[in-house]
Amino acid sequence: MSFPYRTSRASEAPDQRRAEEYLLRCFDGREWMTWRKYWRYRRDFTPFSSANVLAILQHCRIDRPELHAAIRRCREHLPVYQQDHLTYHWPLQAGQSRIGNSRLLGRFEKFQLSPDADNTCLQQVALQSNQWLEEIREELIFYRVDQTRFQLTPVQRNLPDTEGSYLTWFPPRKFCRPGKIETIDLGVDANILWFLGRFDCLDTPGAEETIRFVRTAVSRELAIEKPFLVSQYYPFPVILLYLISRAAVWGKIEALYPLRATILGQLRKLAPRTALEWLCYQSVGLLWDAGDMLANAPALTAERLEQRDPFFVLPFLAPALHKRPELLPLARSPRFWVEFSSPAVKWAMRLWICQQTGCSNEEF
Repeated sequence: MSFPYRTSRASEAPDQRRAEEYLLRCFDGREWMTWRKYWRYRRDFTPFSSANVLAILQHCRIDRPELHAAIRRCREHLPVYQQDHLTYHWPLQAGQSRIGNSRLLGRFEKFQLSPDADNTCLQQVALQSNQWLEEIREELIFYRVDQTRFQLTPVQRNLPDTEGSYLTWFPPRKFCRPGKIETIDLGVDANILWFLGRFDCLDTPGAEETIRFVRTAVSRELAIEKPFLVSQYYPFPVILLYLISRAAVWGKIEALYPLRATILGQLRKLAPRTALEWLCYQSVGLLWDAGDMLANAPALTAERLEQRDPFFVLPFLAPALHKRPELLPLARSPRFWVEFSSPAVKWAMRLWICQQTGCSNEEF
């Protein structure tokens, strides 16, 4: 099987070797590990971390044969999360996606999850496959804010420029009665647009409207002032700005290029707290060719990179917000989130940053 990842026979720098070593440590033979935390950490199985790792490594030079083998095995494994063209957050059991690792809740039909636009689109970017391109486009066209078939939850209904933009979930169509309440998510929209840009499909109905929403949300500083309102699954300002920047640059979405100065200006106001946020901060600087943003970054040791910083969350009060908007203060509290983290995503980001900057081995 041929690999689309860029390779080189040049000698490996110590920092690249170390990043590749840690990526291999995080690989379990089929996928890159994800950790889920509520009360305590436990191993979780979800395609999201692996899809992110693969998508980032597409922009890296891979020299190590063992890492090439891991990439191949992961690409072969990821379709187990798919049913036809749709990708689910957790592995399928009897054709349904249930709460991961749950012996109790997973038995109830109401806890079976719909496929989501985020995993569906990001997985195709990771697999570099347009096999299901038209089918996924049809889903995106159908699942949009239109105030007729779908309307936004009350807490999001006053967000600007949402009409016609893409929704977060793909609930079964038999449940899509007129006026069905759904949500949008700025981070999910970024990944959807990356997918459409990657496969030259930005002419898909809804893409223009979604780009408009992203531009408005950034220009009005909603990503940094009200992150949970615009993104219940990525409620972290630095990460949101990274996802938007990544989609714009790697997806070649020219309509988002004017956001460069605004994003960089907003990012300079923020104080990253975790190693993941610092990697996002540095990545945004490199994506937008703003090298000065690397100067203030602290040394990111292997120990810091191995810490379990949340990348995305599952706020389990989110469904209640459909009918009880007064729960918003509780829903946006980390005490009511299930957090998902992946050291492998950080090591993939670190590898890309090292190759872009030629960083020394001192940080390790």
